[in-house]
Amino acid sequence: MLERERAYGLPTKWVAKNPSKPWEGGSYQNKQLLQEYVPRLKSMGFEGMTAYVYHNFMEKDNKSYADMRETYKGHWNMWSEKFKADPDFEYQVPVAMGWDMRPAGGTWPQQIGIPSEPIKDQVHSDKKSFLAKLMDAQKVSKNTGPLMGILL
Repeated sequence: MLERERAYGLPTKWVAKNPSKPWEGGSYQNKQLLQEYVPRLKSMGFEGMTAYVYHNFMEKDNKSYADMRETYKGHWNMWSEKFKADPDFEYQVPVAMGWDMRPAGGTWPQQIGIPSEPIKDQVHSDKKSFLAKLMDAQKVSKNTGPLMGILL
């Protein structure tokens, strides 16, 4: 996640508007980006992690499938490196064929207040580009240890 996405990050604390009447509502505080949250997973009792779709990496958004391959490689390398010395924590290398949210109304529908990002709605693969991504994922999985695998 990018800094501009912090508002949509994972909260670590919920604060009631009125502590004596928490049922009246409150708000989430201390929102963390994925890269800040992941190091806490093992201490929270998780045995591994994976992802669904990586939309960006280091200020680069996916505007094509080639961008998506690079985005995934960045995440794969970062997370597999972080966990390679820990045989008790598994990083499942995720692979996506692409991303097309147009049938569902586009990425982040504005009705719920999250900004729309239509540039990310048409990241399509073909057989050749998807096979290349699978081969990339296989290399990363083989190099990260016995517990690592590929998740489609």
